[in-house]
Amino acid sequence: MVRLKQRYVLCEIVTPDERRLMCHTWKSHDVYTCVRNAIVKAHGDYGIAIMQSSLSVKYLNALTRIVLLRVRRGLHHMLIQSLMFVNKLNNQDVFLHTLHISGTIRSCEKFLVRYHYWQLPVLLRDCTTAEERYKVEQSMKKCLEKLTSHTNSSTKRTAV
Repeated sequence: MVRLKQRYVLCEIVTPDERRLMCHTWKSHDVYTCVRNAIVKAHGDYGIAIMQSSLSVKYLNALTRIVLLRVRRGLHHMLIQSLMFVNKLNNQDVFLHTLHISGTIRSCEKFLVRYHYWQLPVLLRDCTTAEERYKVEQSMKKCLEKLTSHTNSSTKRTAV
């Protein structure tokens, strides 16, 4: 029996006006429909016919605006090309920025931890009050601990 291999595409939903859209009501079905329409727009009936069986939204976090899409290996190139045609999500202007492509969900999770760690100094710079600054600093410490624990656990596995 042959195992079907998948590719996971980690994307960030970017909105033009971040302050105006603080409360997101996005659902995974909305993102799926938006991506599906973009595939139809970019590759027509052929594109959606070969991708529809394997395309799915595995993870969506509306607060951090992170989406994890799964598609069969070999078709991820068509998916990435189609993401350029995404411009509306629930009548809000958005676009999808591809962050990472991987063969496993686990490597996407590791990348996401590193990515959030890289984004925390930007949040620290934008803080206006001392309380906000303290919360961001605590988040940075937690993220650093998590990042080092992920790194240590992955080196232990490879050494065995």
